[in-house]
Amino acid sequence: MTANDNGKLEFSEFCEIIAKNRKSLEEEQEELTKAFQLFDKNGDGTIDREELKKVINAFEHTSTAAANSCMFSVPTSIHS
Repeated sequence: MTANDNGKLEFSEFCEIIAKNRKSLEEEQEELTKAFQLFDKNGDGTIDREELKKVINAFEHTSTAAANSCMFSVPTSIHS
């Protein structure tokens, strides 16, 4: 995992990993544009309070559903 095999990620190793996984400026711009468009529902180039609320509520609902799904799939007792 780490260059010196000490089991800990040092800052220089962290920087190397990030640098290797960085995308081109164009790819990052495209991803940011798509993310912005998820919020800007009416396409006017701004994110108003209602648009932000809708996305946050949808995210919270999805997160809650995923958490509940995980919770119910974990056994409540262990039998030997």
